[in-house]
Amino acid sequence: MFEKMDPEKVIVCRCEGITLADLRDGIERLKINDLEELKRIYRCGMGPCQGRTCEKVIKQVIQEFSNNEVDIGSYSYRPPLVPIKFEELANVEANDVT
Repeated sequence: MFEKMDPEKVIVCRCEGITLADLRDGIERLKINDLEELKRIYRCGMGPCQGRTCEKVIKQVIQEFSNNEVDIGSYSYRPPLVPIKFEELANVEANDVT
């Protein structure tokens, strides 16, 4: 699927600016075949979207370049589960938070 693409130009994780070349290097050179391990090393999925836009593509990249049919897992989402504007947080009264 990725063979006709320039790995240096394909941005897989827009929030963190991770390219296909970065992920391919980690998978082939460092032998990473786990979604969470790639996240810890390259920060893919740690931006504002928390992997909601890139997780599916990253899984495809792992499956294609690792030549492994392993369970690569899913991202674990941290609160807040949906992005919140700082403006909304600033308007919260102290007694509203319990």
